[in-house]
Amino acid sequence: MSEYFTCLRRVGHRGMIAAVLLIALSFLGASPTHAIMRRIEPGEMPKLDADEALLVIGVDTDVDITSVRVARNGVNFDTSSLRALDKGRNAQLFAVPVGSYRWSSIRLRRGNLRFNVRRDENYTFEVRPGRINYPGDMVYRGANVWWGKLHFANRGLRAMDWMQAQHPAIFREYAFEYTGHYPDPFPAFYREAAAGGEQAGDRTAPTPPRGELPIAIEQLWRPGQLQMIELSPAGDLVAEVVTFERDKKWRWAIDLIDLKTEKIVRLYESPKKISRLDWAGGRSLVMSIGNDYEPDALIAANMTDTADGRTYETVVVPRIGLMLQVLRDQPGHILFESVSSSGMLQVHRLDIRNQAALKKFDFPAGARLNKGLKNDLHWYADGRGRLRMAIALDKDGDRVLMHGVDGTFKQVMSFSEDNDFRPVALSADGDLIYGTTDKDRDQRDLVEFDPATAKITRTLFAMPGVDVEYPLFDDTGTLIGASYYRDGLLVSDYFEKNDANIAKRLRSAFPEKSVSILQRDAASRHFLIAVGGSDQPTNVYVFDRAASRAQLVSETMPWLAERTFAPSHALRAKSRDGLEIEAYLTLPVVGKDMARPPLVVFPHGGPIGVRDSRFFDPEVQFLASLGYAVLQVNFRGSEGFGTAFRKAGERSYGSAIEDDIDAALTAALAQYPLDATRMCAMGASYGGYSAMVSAIRWPGRFRCAISISGVSDRALFFTASDAGRSKEGRELLEQRIGNPKTEMDEMREYSPLYRYKELDLPVMLVHGGEDLRVDYEHTRRMLRMLNLAGRPPVLVELADEGHSIRGDDSRKLVWDGVAGFLRAHLGDPLATK
Repeated sequence: MSEYFTCLRRVGHRGMIAAVLLIALSFLGASPTHAIMRRIEPGEMPKLDADEALLVIGVDTDVDITSVRVARNGVNFDTSSLRALDKGRNAQLFAVPVGSYRWSSIRLRRGNLRFNVRRDENYTFEVRPGRINYPGDMVYRGANVWWGKLHFANRGLRAMDWMQAQHPAIFREYAFEYTGHYPDPFPAFYREAAAGGEQAGDRTAPTPPRGELPIAIEQLWRPGQLQMIELSPAGDLVAEVVTFERDKKWRWAIDLIDLKTEKIVRLYESPKKISRLDWAGGRSLVMSIGNDYEPDALIAANMTDTADGRTYETVVVPRIGLMLQVLRDQPGHILFESVSSSGMLQVHRLDIRNQAALKKFDFPAGARLNKGLKNDLHWYADGRGRLRMAIALDKDGDRVLMHGVDGTFKQVMSFSEDNDFRPVALSADGDLIYGTTDKDRDQRDLVEFDPATAKITRTLFAMPGVDVEYPLFDDTGTLIGASYYRDGLLVSDYFEKNDANIAKRLRSAFPEKSVSILQRDAASRHFLIAVGGSDQPTNVYVFDRAASRAQLVSETMPWLAERTFAPSHALRAKSRDGLEIEAYLTLPVVGKDMARPPLVVFPHGGPIGVRDSRFFDPEVQFLASLGYAVLQVNFRGSEGFGTAFRKAGERSYGSAIEDDIDAALTAALAQYPLDATRMCAMGASYGGYSAMVSAIRWPGRFRCAISISGVSDRALFFTASDAGRSKEGRELLEQRIGNPKTEMDEMREYSPLYRYKELDLPVMLVHGGEDLRVDYEHTRRMLRMLNLAGRPPVLVELADEGHSIRGDDSRKLVWDGVAGFLRAHLGDPLATK
């Protein structure tokens, strides 16, 4: 992505270079041009030359900046700088020559570091005559002293507010225009709507009190205790990674469960994340500490069974690196990937059973297994532990997939190009690559790819109109089946009859639940299975095939085990154009004396390539606990229903997608006892947009609407979203949403912002100030227009949150607010009458 940059260099003294440059220019008959920008001070009314215009530059930064450099395209040395910018939002107004410009560089005060962007076409803009030009805010967020994120966002309303406050006479005199990659009709729309009146302001309605809650928000959204779980090859031990809180800090631990004695031993605790867990034979357990791809340590716990019990010895690999694979035919051995002091990627075979031997091993380059390939980044091995596939860099620096054996490899795919085949795993013998594709197919199928011919040679699993989610493998790496969704539940289909019969027995034992076989022992006598549903957080069992008995061994959320949750019901409906839609209705289990509960229509985000399912959802269960029914709809574009269904979501935002939701709602009202006079539309991201659009398209249907991180202006999404910051991203947006340059009328028709007068019901807006996907500008504009209409919304502004709500305090603030808002406008179904 173009917004990610690492620091290119440390800036030093350049006086001598400048002097040499001046001498060279004098010999060429040239001279450095004067600064192209003329700063306009507050209160000043500039007289512009015929070739000049006004330019507003905004910089939003979380660190102090020494300078931001802007250059005019096609003019050598025609550059100017904004200097000494403090942490926070900075804005300045300039008179500049008309023409094409580009952001050139940014220099930070700390470390005197510079980020260059002058060659990136994504950072160009136009300055047009006779107006105030605004190219968007430069936004910089520093991750550390060496690295940060840089992007641009159209925050036109905030820029207009600044102009009106600092340069009111100029703002009245000139039109204000966004001059980025796409047009923005809002400045003219807003100025016309606000003409002749006083500043509308950004007043908000008070958040209604939530009252008593049946279940604490902290309990529902508490992170799951179980993170990973592994069954030993002998089927007698289970190792699991669990999280727990101590002294208000989260910690990770590994517990060992003896299935015969049911005793639990804590093997290891860590203040850092445990990111991987594997059995390397029957009595060696390997764990990675730290991030998934940047671990801090690799540790093995080796066990010995004695007459007096089981003893444990901890072994630490004396080098930072990744465990590629355990070697099934060599117990206690792994393939280990690391980087040498010279920067060379190395893969070694390690014996992790002996600390003394590991300390003596110096990871020699000559003993590395990854030979025959330059610029390799990461390796994959077959079931025998042979390195067969790698991700590497080609001569242009692009990532490519290489395949081969015994030091001879050839390129089979470039990740910089569009690929119809998505690789997932190697075959057990390493000769083939398994993956998925929907190219010229009715759905996403599981297929076999032959690296020798670079072609798909066989379809391994296909189900009409159903997308494969992922392939299934046994512990040897042999492909044994595929998973997909049916009626919102995850289903596993197996190629072998015995496996298929076991899966059928398990589904019968746990009806209306998603049942997945996670692992099996070497003899296929014991199976580790995950069971979950809409009314039950996932639990893990060991299924004894011979005894036909499932033993509960771990719960993801044991603190909720005694509670009763609301199950969901699958229903189908036909949309206006005949397309079949699947939806899920959750009916509250509380308030049974109430014959017809109020309903919350809750569309998912995305909207394309995302879906709802019938797994446990804290948001849905929270709403149901308050006594509200909840309707979730897998409208066109949703994941899992085939290629045509997914593509049908394109250019259907606000129109056919909402027709699908309408059809599902009509079916739910016809089939279930719901109160159609008390309904609220609610959602996050696209779901928030959909909630507002539906309230406009069907006036009087809903009593309220809630938008969380929602889009209010479709055209703005192109200029204030991470999806629109690259050429490829903009092309994808045009394919899915339309082109604002040629289809602005439709953009406005299906944007709640431009139909704010029709949004005549109570509205609640929730948004994070650091949202990169849907910039806060969407809510800023919606808030202002609703104020112009005299209907201030309830607003929950989360200054430090992004597109998703991750902070515990923020989450509580939001859902407390949602509970109060719904009770205020739909009533409290739990209230004693």
